Amino acid sequence: MHKLDDLVDMIMCKEKSILFLDTCCVLDIIRVFIRGHVPNLHAAVEIIEAAIPEYYIVFPSLINKEYRDNIDLVIHEVKKQIKKSHEFSKAFFEVIDFMKLQKVVIPSFESYKIEELLLTISDNILQKGFMLINEDLYAANVLGRVVHNIPPSKQGKDSTKDCMIFEEILGLGDKLRSRGFDKSIVFASSNTQEYENESILSELNSRSIQYATSLHHGLFLVK
Repeated sequence: MHKLDDLVDMIMCKEKSILFLDTCCVLDIIRVFIRGHVPNLHAAVEIIEAAIPEYYIVFPSLINKEYRDNIDLVIHEVKKQIKKSHEFSKAFFEVIDFMKLQKVVIPSFESYKIEELLLTISDNILQKGFMLINEDLYAANVLGRVVHNIPPSKQGKDSTKDCMIFEEILGLGDKLRSRGFDKSIVFASSNTQEYENESILSELNSRSIQYATSLHHGLFLVK
């Protein structure tokens, strides 16, 4: 794990572009069946297999906790979807067989244990990036957003984590741009309900930070 200033120094030495990923993007690798976005899997494998990439992967300080807090639920959702898909396919091909259109033997989708393979890939992604340490550098800014309902904060919802993540990407952008960093900085989050709005995009644009709505989209922008 890295302090923000130490990470900025390292980035300035190499001057590689930055892909800042929130927890949703990592969990979406496992949720490809649910979200129907297989290109995220392609992007994850490309990142893992890249020998010397021209970009750095950076994670917010909250990612380890958020990942642990959500991974069991995500795995359960995926297994449930796989089982549901198998039952649908089995019924579909039973009809096909009955109508004498085609004879097909359907394997058990669950036997492939795809969710375990996807979990391994998401775990590997976490090893490919640099995680920030929570230094509470922007605690006042986070509190201000929460108190005054400044996006990504929303009234009636605990948006503290979203605000912490957003303040960290803004802080990283500010420090890099102030030192003349001219490479791409991309903030990727599939949590579009929180981040894809005019106020958020304006703050990102003022620091020349691009917003991506998925891992695949983020990789495309940073390359």
